[in-house]
Amino acid sequence: SSQSTIYQLKKPLRPYQEVGVMWMDLIQYGVVGDPVGTGKTPTVLGYCHKQLIDGLANKFLIVAPKTLTYQWIEDGLEKFMPDIHLDYVLVGGNKREREAAWKKDRIFTIVHYDAVREDFDFIRDFEWDVLIADEAQKIRNQDTLTAKCMRQIKAKQRFAATATLVENNTDEFYGVYRFVHPGLLGNFNKFKKDFSIRGVKDRYKAARKNRVKNELINKVKPYFIRRPKSLIA
Repeated sequence: SSQSTIYQLKKPLRPYQEVGVMWMDLIQYGVVGDPVGTGKTPTVLGYCHKQLIDGLANKFLIVAPKTLTYQWIEDGLEKFMPDIHLDYVLVGGNKREREAAWKKDRIFTIVHYDAVREDFDFIRDFEWDVLIADEAQKIRNQDTLTAKCMRQIKAKQRFAATATLVENNTDEFYGVYRFVHPGLLGNFNKFKKDFSIRGVKDRYKAARKNRVKNELINKVKPYFIRRPKSLIA
């Protein structure tokens, strides 16, 4: 019966998206890493909807780049969420307008990363059931103020969605997982020593890079989902 609850969206999910929902339901935190254009948004909303129907959560915070916040509403919530749960606020505008929006007691709060950073003192005591970081490459540099604020938001569950978990170096991998589940990858200095591929001689680099990649994926396997485009097609 729990399986059937995830299909009651306005628009049905594809089979691999249904699997994604069940995976999120099983683990409670992790990274949805499916490639660009494969529908991470419906997967995430399917999970939020299942949580609502099962009575496990009713306060969701979705943080996305500014350019994507309207997309979350138009191509996400309004397209998929049944009217009974189509209850959201978009945080934007000037500081006064944003603070008024933050205070609204809605099921879904949609906001951009800059607002989280700028309003953090105002929202630091707010609590959420589920926190979603969309395009989470925005916080893969763990030392930025935005990343630090995102880590401090109070939430029972955390998920990151990104097709590009690592672009430049393995530190970024650590940065995203530090948000999703602090402690999962242990101490940063040890992680750096074990998994850094800087300064490795060229002829060893490709082999080492591959080994590091495989080891990292194995380390977070239960908390990472990525389906190749071929499977999705």
